[in-house]
Formats: sequence, structure tokens, C-alpha cells
Amino acid sequence: MRKTLFTLIIITFIMSFNAVSAQQEWYHSLSEGLKAANIEKKNIIVYFYTDWCGWCKRLSAEVFSTEQFKEFASKDFVLVKIDAEDYRKTTKKYRISGYPSIVILDRYGREIDRVVGYAPRDKYIEMLNQAAYSLDNFKNLKMFAQEKPEDRHINFALAEKYNERKMYKEAKLFYTKAINIDNTYWEAYLNLGNIAQFENKPAAAEKFYRKASENTTHPEEVLYQASIVSFNAGKNKRAADGFRKYIEKHKGQKLNNKIETCYYYIFLTYIKNKDLDTASSVIEAFKKDYPSAEKTREYMGNILKKYQEKK
Repeated sequence: MRKTLFTLIIITFIMSFNAVSAQQEWYHSLSEGLKAANIEKKNIIVYFYTDWCGWCKRLSAEVFSTEQFKEFASKDFVLVKIDAEDYRKTTKKYRISGYPSIVILDRYGREIDRVVGYAPRDKYIEMLNQAAYSLDNFKNLKMFAQEKPEDRHINFALAEKYNERKMYKEAKLFYTKAINIDNTYWEAYLNLGNIAQFENKPAAAEKFYRKASENTTHPEEVLYQASIVSFNAGKNKRAADGFRKYIEKHKGQKLNNKIETCYYYIFLTYIKNKDLDTASSVIEAFKKDYPSAEKTREYMGNILKKYQEKK
């Protein structure tokens, strides 16, 4: 009886020890995480957050606290949480511009890939899995680009990764390589045009957009994408003109997401310029052309009302 009781105590102790061990610690500096990763021979999940980020709070509560995430992370990863406002140098080093952001590193601090934004638990874990292990993650694409320098798709895919990180010099290099392999690669021309806009080089942007339009059967898509980039780059007039042209090309067609977006962005260009009367006329024009789009018009109207009250 004593032997059985002693055995049960030992089993209980071992199970308790294992349960405690399974609770992974989140380190709060990258240097701590790198030390642990080198000892354990693991990669690192680095979570960049801020205290004011609502999506970060949701990600922590709905994903990181779950057993499914802990099971996924415990196999191959050390976990690090970085307050982006306390560790500005680390945040700048990894070019973090939105929150929440996850950067997956190897144990030497080299980026494997990243996941930006929020998604529900299962989707988010799948996104992490893809970033960590897929053949087209950032780390693998850099290797493949060296092994297969004449593959246009690999060069383009790597350029996209650099573009996402706002590493425009590297992005331009690999978009150009893709074009040198295939001079009809319209998506590469389009993205070179977008980068030129952000670099405030309108003549170069125009040249690349023209080449993109010449090499696609859907030049209106170039116009649409270029207009969105113009808006984000603060080129309000250029953006509004582009959106109007897109609407004109699709006049009389059934309302879709892109046409709706065009009206909304035209409206916002006038809001940004504090031209509230013209912003109001955009809502009226939208109502005349697409009377069924009540929710979007109501949303635009609420924005306009707030600015009118401030005036």
C-alpha cells in the first residue's frame, strides 16, 4: 500500500513538473530571447506591440493565450514580446510600421518572415505556420533568388517581400531583374511606379505606369491601383483624377467594391483638403449613380458631419 502511494506521489510530481515546463515564458527583450534560442536551438517569435493598440490586445487574448497557440509555439520557438515604444531601436531595425506585428527570426536574429495584423486563432496560427515553414517565405526566397537568378517569379516574389518592408532599394532591384527576364511583366512595372510615387518621382511613376498599361489586357486595374497609391502618398489631385477616370470607364455598370472605393477615396481627398462643399457634392453624385449604396453614403455623411461641426 505504501509503495503504491509513493508511486502515485512521484507520478503526480512528474506531471505537475511537466505542466509547469509546458508554460512558455515570454521574454521582454530580444537579447534575452536570442540567448534562450541559442541554448535551446530554436527560432524566435518576436511580437511587436504597443499599449494603445486595440488589435494587439485582441491578439493576446484570443490567440496567444490559447492552448492551440502554445502547442504550436512550444515545438520550435522561443517567445519574445517587444513594446515598440520602449525598444525603438529594435523596432526600427526590423522596419516595423504597423501593429500588431510578428517577426520570425532564426537564433542568429535573421528574419525568416513576418505576419502583420490580426486574424482569428486558427487563421492566425496557419499564417504563422506559413511564415515559418513555407518555401516562399522571406528567408527561402532570398536563397532561391541566388540559386535561380533567371526565374522571373522568384525575383518578383522577393521584390514583393522587400516592398512590404519598405526596403525600396532592394525591391526595385528585384522588380527590375524580373523585368529584365520578361519585359512584359506588368505587375513589376506597376509596383515600380508605386515606389516612384512614394519617392516623389512623378515622371518615373508615369513611365512605369505607362509600361504596365501597355503590357496588360486590363489597363484600368493599373489606373485603380495607381490611384490608391497616389492617395496614400498624399497626391490628392492625382488620386482623385485617377478614380474619376476609373468610374468613367465603368459608367453604367453594376456597383462593385472598386467603384464604391473610388467614390469613397474621391470624397476623402476633399475632406483632407477641407473642401467640405465639394465632398458633399461627391456624396450626392454617388447617390444619383448608385442609390442602393446607402450604408457607404451614410458612413461618408457621418464623416462630413464631424468636419462640419468642427468648422
